[in-house]
This record gives sequence, C-alpha cells and structure tokens, in this order.
Amino acid sequence: MQHTKQSRMFTFVAAAATAAVAGALVVVGAPMASAAPRTIAVSAVITGFTPKTINVKAGEAVSICLTSKDTDHDLTISDLGFKVAAPTGPAVCKTLTAPAAAGSHKFICSIPGHEQAGMVGSLVVGAASAAAAPGAAAAPTSAAPTSAAPTSAAQVPAVPSGGVQTGGGSTAGFAHSGLVTLGGGLLLAAFMSAMLGWRVARRD
Repeated sequence: MQHTKQSRMFTFVAAAATAAVAGALVVVGAPMASAAPRTIAVSAVITGFTPKTINVKAGEAVSICLTSKDTDHDLTISDLGFKVAAPTGPAVCKTLTAPAAAGSHKFICSIPGHEQAGMVGSLVVGAASAAAAPGAAAAPTSAAPTSAAPTSAAQVPAVPSGGVQTGGGSTAGFAHSGLVTLGGGLLLAAFMSAMLGWRVARRD
C-alpha cells in the first residue's frame, strides 16, 4: 500500500511538473512567434534600385532582400552602418533595425561607378506616433499625392523564390513557433500522465 501511494504521488508530481514546463514554453513562444521582421524585396540593376524609396517605421526591424539582376551589387546605408551585398542570382537578405528618430537616409551601391550610374535611393523612417494609428496612416500622405505611388511599391510582402536568407531575421518566427509546438506536446504528455495516475488511483 505504501508503495502504491508513493507511485501515485510520483505520477501526479510528474504530471504537474510537465504541465508547468509546457505552459512556460507556450507563454514564452507564442508572443515571440510573430517577431519575424517584415521583408522588403529590392531589385538592383546598374541603372538603379527598384523600389527607390523604402518606407519603415521608427524602431522597426525589417529584412532587406537584395536581388542583383545583371552584375554584383550592394545596398549600403552609410550613416546607419548597414550593407547587404548580392552577386547575380538569388536574393541575399539582411536585417536592419530602423532608427528611433524619423528622417530620411540615403542608400547607394558602393561599387565604384554604380552610384554615378543611378544606383541611389532613400530609406524613409516614419514617426513612431504614425505606427500607433493604423487607420490614420494614409492621412499624412494625402497632402503629397505624387509621393504615394513609390511608397507603396517599397512594401513587397515576400522574398523572391530561391532567395538566400542571411542574418537569421526571417527564421525567427519558425524557431519560436517550435517552442509553442513543443509546449503543446508537453501539455498533452502531462494530460496523459495525469489520466494514468487517476486510473491507478481508482484501481487501488
């Protein structure tokens, strides 16, 4: 009888510990699963970048994916210490965290002669207050209708097929989703363990 009570106690304690660990993984993993940066695809040829204007929010992390169409190119933002270089072929991505202050930052291809050929663009950092009001985001731009077209082109939703990811930004969501999956599995194991303990208790 003493051995049965000890076995029953061990089963319930193990189930409770497993449930606690599983709950912690779900709580930690769930909010972080959406932390992957927004992807912005940029195409480069010797005559320029497409799009020429990239719009980000203050403090936002974005994954800039550069595809070179004709020869080697890079996208360099000197005053932010950012550079992503891509040979001809699949996209190469790198994560950039936008400054906290609004403003405009020039980007170029730093390979000699490419800037002079037209490879120049602007990273435009919007004010943080604008990010807090998604419904009103279009209102500030209504005063400048001619600038609305290039800004929408900058927000390309996906990496070109065959792209190469560097910097780890685009895989963060998958890693944290794994925590949620692991936590769910442990919760299921805890439930089965508790049921086993309950059946043992009834049989005794």
